[in-house]
Amino acid sequence: MRVGESDLPLGASRFGGVPDVPEDWEWPDGTEVDELAFLAQIHLAEIAALDPNLPLPSTGWLCFFYDIETEPWGHTVEHAGGWRVAYFDCDLESLERSEGPEDERYTFPTCALQFEMTFTLPRHEFLTKGDPSGPFTRERDGQPVEAGKIVLDNFDYEEAFETLIDPPKDGPDHRLLGHAHELQGPMPEGFRDLIRLTATPPTERRNPFTGATMTTPGEPATECDESLKQLLTETDDWRLLLQLDTDKAGPGWMWGDVGRLYFWIPTEKLNNKAFDEVWLQLQCG
Repeated sequence: MRVGESDLPLGASRFGGVPDVPEDWEWPDGTEVDELAFLAQIHLAEIAALDPNLPLPSTGWLCFFYDIETEPWGHTVEHAGGWRVAYFDCDLESLERSEGPEDERYTFPTCALQFEMTFTLPRHEFLTKGDPSGPFTRERDGQPVEAGKIVLDNFDYEEAFETLIDPPKDGPDHRLLGHAHELQGPMPEGFRDLIRLTATPPTERRNPFTGATMTTPGEPATECDESLKQLLTETDDWRLLLQLDTDKAGPGWMWGDVGRLYFWIPTEKLNNKAFDEVWLQLQCG
C-alpha cells in the first residue's frame, strides 16, 4: 500500500521511498551507475516476532539496492556490483532518514509492508520421480539430490503446488526466505558456470516499458575478483534471501518483461550475517 514518506515511523519496513540509515552511511554506487536505487527496507524485529527460529538476525535492518538503469540479470560476473544488501545492527535512535539519491529517477513510491507466514515448495518442474515409494528428488550435475520427504503415491504434487502454494494470479509474489518461485530455470545450480566462459560483452537493448538501458545475458569474463570466484564456486548451499516481483500498483517497478528479482545468499554467509555477499538473478516469464 502506497503511503507518504512521513507516514512511516523511523525504522519501519517499506518498499521504495528512502531508507533509514546510520549517520555515517554512504549511498551505494554501482559498477555502471553512480547510484543504486533503493528497493526495500526490512525491520528484522518484525520478522522475529512472527517466528524467532528463522535464520535471520532478530535485530537490525536489511536494505536492498539495485541498478535500475542497466538492470543486470546476474548472468555474468560483470554484473557484480549491480546490487547491494546493507545490514545495520544498531539502536533505533542511531538511525536517520536518508536524503535519498541525487537522481530522483532512482526513487520509487513509498509502500508500507505487512508480513505473514506462509508455506513454499520447490517448483514441480525441477523435481523428478525416482522410486515410486521414495521421495521427490532434484537433479544437480546429473545426480539426484533429495528435495523433501513427500511420497508421490496417491499425491499430485503439481496440483497441490498450484492450488495450495502458488500465489494468487492477481497480485505480486514477494518472498523473504522460503523457496523461490522461479519464472525460468533453477538458479543456484548454475552459479558456478558464471566463472568458466570467455569474455564477451553483454548485448545492450532498451526496456520497452521504461526506455532504460538493459543488458541481456552474455558470457562472463575469464578473470574476476578472487572473493567473487569463491562466492560463486565454493558452495552449492544457497538460500533465497528476498524475491521481489514486478509490482506496478505498489512501488511501481517492473523487472525486465514482468519479471522478478531474486537475492541469493549462501547459508554460511547468512548464518554469519555477511549480507554483503549475495548474488542476484533476474528472470522473466
